[in-house]
Amino acid sequence: MLEQMANDLKRALGGPPAEQSRLVNGIVDVLFSRGPGVTGLIEMFKNKGLGNQASSWVSSGENLPISSTQIQQALGPELIQQIATKTGLPPDTVIQKLSTALPTVVDKLTPEGKIPQDNILQQGLSFLRQQFSQESSPRS
Repeated sequence: MLEQMANDLKRALGGPPAEQSRLVNGIVDVLFSRGPGVTGLIEMFKNKGLGNQASSWVSSGENLPISSTQIQQALGPELIQQIATKTGLPPDTVIQKLSTALPTVVDKLTPEGKIPQDNILQQGLSFLRQQFSQESSPRS
């Protein structure tokens, strides 16, 4: 299941492995490790009138898409800038990548339509970091 999550995220992000690694680590750090977490993130989207999209990512059905404008609206400039600073990517690139990656990340972190206990969630996030840091490491 975790490997499938990493593969789905690689497809959603596109781009070179080093950029994928920076994005995943930035997203995990800013949104999940130090930030609002899955529950807080879903609440942020609901509070901005985007509850249908966010709820679809947690449910076991199909994920509704979200636009870059909606990502910007829900997360606000501060979180976007934190991710941009962490990744070294321009805010516009971060917003565009989040619009394709966030539905996949939340979906895969909430198997069976539920937000898992913190320790299981942290294991999933650690696995993602590990998978994407391996991708950007030079190979011998």
